[in-house]
Amino acid sequence: MRIIQAYSDSSYIEAIRANEDKIVADFYHKVSQMSFKEIKKEGISGDDVNEVYQESFCLFIEKVRREDFGLTSRLSTFLIGICKYQARSFKRKISKFSNNLTESDEQTIAMIDYNESDYTNN
Repeated sequence: MRIIQAYSDSSYIEAIRANEDKIVADFYHKVSQMSFKEIKKEGISGDDVNEVYQESFCLFIEKVRREDFGLTSRLSTFLIGICKYQARSFKRKISKFSNNLTESDEQTIAMIDYNESDYTNN
């Protein structure tokens, strides 16, 4: 039987600033499902959801470690807000990249995808 420790937002902030990995990991997992849900609402899917969450969590850690950090909401709400912002930013980057592709680029990508299937089906 696993005992689950409940931490307050201020305890999490102290743990983040003190590099207490176990407590930071607890917060990471505690908020991950809510964050994934919000990231998916922004139109992100697949492996990109995890990528956006990890980038968001790193940014979150940086912000919390700043001396001038002042929490004006719940800590989980703050992280989810960062996730939403990062998801929108991610979508803009993907959109910008795909809009800049030429027909030749798209044909090259299609050929690479086709050729990679030769190696992955063995």
